[in-house]
Amino acid sequence: MSHSLFLLLLSFLFLPLQGARILFLLPVPLKSHYSQIELLIDTLAIRGHQVTLYSPFEAKSNLTNLHHVYVDMEESKRAIESMNHFEMLDNGLLGDTSFLSCLQFQFSMYQISLGMSKEILNKPAIRSLLASDARFDLIIAEFFFGQVHSTIWPLPGGFTPHRTNL
Repeated sequence: MSHSLFLLLLSFLFLPLQGARILFLLPVPLKSHYSQIELLIDTLAIRGHQVTLYSPFEAKSNLTNLHHVYVDMEESKRAIESMNHFEMLDNGLLGDTSFLSCLQFQFSMYQISLGMSKEILNKPAIRSLLASDARFDLIIAEFFFGQVHSTIWPLPGGFTPHRTNL
């Protein structure tokens, strides 16, 4: 190995390392969706990343690298809590694998997520985030928020036209 290459590689050891700026956009009021990623959020903050979290749940940890923004989602929370899963089973929306039943279920989930997306975009905290010049290295968003993300943040791989024109 040449001396110049060795010195170049050695210099990388002394470069200051900094964590990534990560945005977690999890405003959907489903505790099961939030709790499965909560450990990841805390771990990334503990490891030195600057984590910004938008969610309708209070942050359990008080980490210096974790900035939590509370998003009040009471309207969507009431709509979700009013859903009767037993009634959905009786009506064939859950458990029935026929094409029509699957299509009905997908349409109902689309309507729910579209309503939540509209509520999310009208929240002052989200509107101020969109209007700000905040920059992030990584954005992790709730999948129910999918109808909105392609109009706000570009995706690295993009989407096919049938997904972006919903």
